[in-house]
Amino acid sequence: MISAQRHSKKVLIVDDDPSLRDTLSSFLFLQGFSVESAENGCAALEILSGSTFDLLIVDAYMPKMNGFELLKCLQEKKIAIPSIFISGFINEEMREEVRRLKVLEIVEKPFSINEILRNIQRGLKAIEKSNQK
Repeated sequence: MISAQRHSKKVLIVDDDPSLRDTLSSFLFLQGFSVESAENGCAALEILSGSTFDLLIVDAYMPKMNGFELLKCLQEKKIAIPSIFISGFINEEMREEVRRLKVLEIVEKPFSINEILRNIQRGLKAIEKSNQK
């Protein structure tokens, strides 16, 4: 397991699976992240209306508002938050869509907890580099 580091990065997890949200939230909290979660895109928009986040982890397919709809809505509102997509089904059409939405990474379910952490760390480093330019 990757050792815990303390930092102030805020992550919003958006997934309709309560077990996955709870497990991922607990793990990321232990890694030093500030974490909130939402069960779909609509709930995420409510949270985002009152808080800012450094990173979103978004399930592609959820009821009410899926991950694609959420990211499109955020783009329309000119809210730029780096995102990692997670999905149990990834195909080329989905890859094209997430490229258009400028998603940092796509992670296929099931994934290991350390795999998602590596993707988060890689995404945050890429953001820091682009902010330094």
